Parts: sequence; C-alpha cells; structure tokens
Amino acid sequence: MTKETYIKEVIKRVKLPHTLKSRLKKDLISDIQIRQENGESIEDIIRAMGTPDEVVSELEESYIDKMPHRSRLEKIFLTCGIFLMSVLFATGIWCVSAKITAQDIICSVFPAREFISSSQAVGIIGGADGPTAIFVTSKISYWVLVIFGVILFSCIFCFAAYFILRWKRRK
Repeated sequence: MTKETYIKEVIKRVKLPHTLKSRLKKDLISDIQIRQENGESIEDIIRAMGTPDEVVSELEESYIDKMPHRSRLEKIFLTCGIFLMSVLFATGIWCVSAKITAQDIICSVFPAREFISSSQAVGIIGGADGPTAIFVTSKISYWVLVIFGVILFSCIFCFAAYFILRWKRRK
C-alpha cells in the first residue's frame, strides 16, 4: 500500500467534519514524511500506524465530542422536507410523463366539481368544405395553485428550519 492510498483510505472511512478531515490529512502526510526522512520505509510506517480501520477507530474515539449529531427536531424537519420534496418531484415527473395537469390530480382527489371549478372552452374551426380543427383550453383553478403552494411552502419551511437549527447549534 502506498502512502497516498493509505491516507485516502483513512480519510474516506473516518466520519468527521470536513475541517477536521483536512487537518487530519495534513497531519498524516507530515507524520509519514518525518518518519520517511528518519529512514523508515513506507511499509514499516503503515505497519506501525495500523490498518486504516484501526486508525479510524482510534480517531473516532478521540474526536467523539466533535462528531456531528443531529437533534431530534433537526431529523424531523429534514425528513419532512425530503418527503415533501420527493412528493412534489414525483408528482411533477408523473404529470409531465403522463401529460396530466394538476387540475386532473386535484379532481381525482377531490371529486366535487364545485371545489375545483375552472373555465374550459372548446372551439371548432372549420367548415364543410375544408379541414377542421378542435381547440380545447382550460385554466388551472385557484385551489389547485393553493394546494401546491402550501406543499411547496411547507417543504421550504422544513428545510429552512433544519438549516437554522443546525446553524444555531454550530455557534
């Protein structure tokens, strides 16, 4: 194992914040360089330091208080935000692929036509002696936009609350 692969394995396996990882990488490089300048071979240095798993377990024990932990509230906000975003994303992909409008989705969930009223028009252009075209138009109702707006706002709120809680914890 070379010096670079050894350091890369240790850094990849350790679960520390990015700033501590970069500091750890610099420390490992300098320690190995100093020992090489003193005449030790890279194999002897790696054998003396231990396997990457052994080094990682020692580091995590010494940095246990600096390990990132999410509070229960942070986990709730993050989970809700991810769930709402995935619902919005999946619905959007489904609508685009099936060419379904938001109006159709809401009408299937709330079958009362009074709740979802929209203006629709059908126009026929043409005559008896030429080509005929049929145009169908519709307009998304206010309630459809409100429902999707509430879901989107809730998603944004969950992510904002998560990042604010995380920012306050770091201070």
